[in-house]
Amino acid sequence: MSLLCTRLVALLACVIVAVVSANDEISGELVEQKLQIHPAGLEGDKYVVKANKAFRIACVYNDEDMENVHQLQWVNEDGKEIDTASSPNLFTIALHERGTHHKKRSLVFSKINSRDSGTYTCVANVNGEVTRRSIHVHIVGNIEWNEPRDVVGAMVGEPLTIDCGAKGNPSPEIEMTNEEGELLNDLADTYVVVDNEVTIDHLSKEYQNNKVRCLALQHIAEYATTSVEKHEITIDVWYEPEFETKEVNRHAIMGRSANIYCNVSSSNPPVSHFHFFKGTDEIDRDDETYEIIEDFESQTAVLKILSVDEEDLGTYRCEVNNGKAKSHQQIHLHTANPPNQVRVSLERARKHSITWRLVEDGSAEDEDLPVISYTIEYVRSQLLDDVDSSEEEPALNNEKLHRAEESVWKSHGSHVVRTKNPENLYEITGLVQNAEYVFRFSAQNEAGSGDSIEITARTHSEHHEELTAFSTCNIPSITLMLFLTWFFFRI
Repeated sequence: MSLLCTRLVALLACVIVAVVSANDEISGELVEQKLQIHPAGLEGDKYVVKANKAFRIACVYNDEDMENVHQLQWVNEDGKEIDTASSPNLFTIALHERGTHHKKRSLVFSKINSRDSGTYTCVANVNGEVTRRSIHVHIVGNIEWNEPRDVVGAMVGEPLTIDCGAKGNPSPEIEMTNEEGELLNDLADTYVVVDNEVTIDHLSKEYQNNKVRCLALQHIAEYATTSVEKHEITIDVWYEPEFETKEVNRHAIMGRSANIYCNVSSSNPPVSHFHFFKGTDEIDRDDETYEIIEDFESQTAVLKILSVDEEDLGTYRCEVNNGKAKSHQQIHLHTANPPNQVRVSLERARKHSITWRLVEDGSAEDEDLPVISYTIEYVRSQLLDDVDSSEEEPALNNEKLHRAEESVWKSHGSHVVRTKNPENLYEITGLVQNAEYVFRFSAQNEAGSGDSIEITARTHSEHHEELTAFSTCNIPSITLMLFLTWFFFRI
């Protein structure tokens, strides 16, 4: 009989345990429905967080019966409430969930560290019913990389080794990939991998800006997860400054200023110093006969000779340095003639534009430099007509008048520089209808600019087609000729 009673008691105990377990499961499901944690963690609401990072997690009360957000709180392992001002590094923020407007309280670690590891519980107290949901935070210490730099470099032709080794707790395993995620162990033709180091035996420009990704994998056994930290290193390939050609010829006009250009076509790092030499002597930047202008953004420098004489002709050397290597370019300065006065003819005129035909003077000699561009200046003739001369001596009047006219050209005139084209036609647009303009033309070659010529012309007042000039000249009487041509045309 006693044996039977013992068995009945044991059976009843099993039933009670089963019922309690079932109730616990139902209760757990209800808690998860009532209190939702965002973002979701690992199984069992576990979170693995890197030290010294910001970490934020929200607890949402997923029902309408909570009247005040203060009914929702976070507490630590000691049951101490974490409010909006607990500490600068740990506090909570009370909000309403977007869309549903359910009450929400976020737990915020502005800079989490190892002492923040532990259990945190979200507590909801509604109508005397208390609901809790806990999370478990595990802090993983920072990885200490053997190579902390984000960019490493070496000269072209030299070997480059990148150390991806790292220290941490737990001790990390290291993997190395390129930026596409391919393991460097599988790219033996490009990289040599030994332990945690990757080497390029012979660096070339093709490696510029290639990236090596160092991955530190830390296995967290108690959470059955792995923490991965990435350190991306960019390869910087250094090489000496380069020029399109190592030796160039430049030309200058005696008595005029001349520019000797030093243009670096490519350099890594960018050039940081320019130096000019004449023979073996460096040109002094304080020498008043020269001016040195540097533009590091465009990697260009100009040696300006203010007035060229015989002693300025010869060979110059521009030496450049980028902090890793230096190189130079030789510039041979020769004398040359300016272009002859340009030959101009009116091709056509319209309401708001005039087209000119510009050609080189046929008397140019074979050794003269070719014309490369034309400068076309223009101004309303009325502005020049309004310039009055003084009552002083004629010679002084002419000088003063010239200065006054040049002031008008400078303040009211427009100018364009047009590269020489095969058709020799150059259209000036944006002119005022039925207005008279004075045009000034000059030709440029590599050495400088030729003498200018002035011509007066008028735009149309009607919709009829253009006037074509039938003659060309380069003498001052062309102004009168064009005026008469326009006069008879308009009649």
